[in-house]
Amino acid sequence: MSNLRILSLNTALLSFLFDMVEYGLGDNNARAKLIGDKILNLPLEYQPDIILLQETFDGAAARIIKQIIKDVYPHFIRDNRSASFFVGVASGLSIASKYPIQDLTIEDYKCVAGIDAMTRKGIMSFYIKYNNLCIKICNTHLQAGVKQRWYYSLLMNIKGVKADSKIPLNKLTSDQVRVFQLAQAEHYLQNKNYDIILFIGDFNNDAYSDLQFEDPRVGHDNLITKNKLFSYIWNKTVDTYDGPNNEPSEWVKPKRIDYALQIQNNTNYQITSNIIPDQFTYPNMTDHKGIVCNINFNLV
Repeated sequence: MSNLRILSLNTALLSFLFDMVEYGLGDNNARAKLIGDKILNLPLEYQPDIILLQETFDGAAARIIKQIIKDVYPHFIRDNRSASFFVGVASGLSIASKYPIQDLTIEDYKCVAGIDAMTRKGIMSFYIKYNNLCIKICNTHLQAGVKQRWYYSLLMNIKGVKADSKIPLNKLTSDQVRVFQLAQAEHYLQNKNYDIILFIGDFNNDAYSDLQFEDPRVGHDNLITKNKLFSYIWNKTVDTYDGPNNEPSEWVKPKRIDYALQIQNNTNYQITSNIIPDQFTYPNMTDHKGIVCNINFNLV
């Protein structure tokens, strides 16, 4: 039996485009140093082989993390592409790994709204070779919530969205934008020839909520329940692998919106995904709890 661990963490290393004061976060560089140090000193059961970071918008702060962890994680890639507009940022996604990162690709989401439209949110994917297996890993950050009426006036790639949406664009909710993003991800991952495919990151979706909303692709006849959103979009049962410390009664703010989804089934391994308790403390480090996806391989 052999284990592979993947840490996913939203670092909240925001740029000047975002209101850091609103989130009660401290200096980016100081927090980046704390995050880097914490990654290297996690309890043994959480120590990762691969790290997926979201919201590393601040390049200087991201480089601090890279510098701190480089001896253990020599392979580090941050999305530093130019923004879609004359102002804006890239996706905020970064990867650190003990193993060589192969075939890196980044796909922008076609439907992104509000302040998120000033970013290039999408999917950063790559594969590694581990135990003679080809493992595809996707780092993502889905649409955040709605706060202002002008939110949807900034929809990107609006032509493609119009072609699919049965709901007026100015009536779309953030959940419905995530429907488009997950559907795009499903298409993106089709017919991928890998032994394991994992889709991991900040989904901005409360999997325990029973809120219902309309599927923007089909209109009023089909309602989605939020806690079935992943299964609904991917057209199969998708286990979010919530461990016992992730039950709603035991939630400690912030609530869990970060997940690891297994896209392909394989009887030769087992996967679990759990919140890391009391490590990446708010507001000293970030406003998210890290999660660790643990893959146990049966090497018989």
